[in-house]
Amino acid sequence: MTTIHPRPLAALLFAALLGVVPGLVHAQGATDDPHPKMPWNPYHGQILRYVPVPPQSVTIEVAVPPAAGEEAKEPKTQQQVVQIPGYTVTETTSGYLIPQRYTLEQVAPGQYQWRLLPAEFRRK
Repeated sequence: MTTIHPRPLAALLFAALLGVVPGLVHAQGATDDPHPKMPWNPYHGQILRYVPVPPQSVTIEVAVPPAAGEEAKEPKTQQQVVQIPGYTVTETTSGYLIPQRYTLEQVAPGQYQWRLLPAEFRRK
């Protein structure tokens, strides 16, 4: 009966892996564009600082449904304080990187919904 020793098997697997890895490592070449948030990105410049944008409290008027058995001739509203989350802006030598962030959007009178704004770059 033949037994396989773990060390030669590990060496064989390692050699096979070395044959596959060079193809995987070439995922980003020298001519490919770098990731936009990396400090060496030539399009956005070098990072200078991070500017925190604090959360913002907003008072909105929301529609209140009528109580059970009560007819609503006029729509009732009540004020509600909502906090829009803060985020951090990255200032670079050529502009500002603004990340994805949530904002409040009014879709109808007394009705609001959260909206995700896309990340953007604003030039100086």
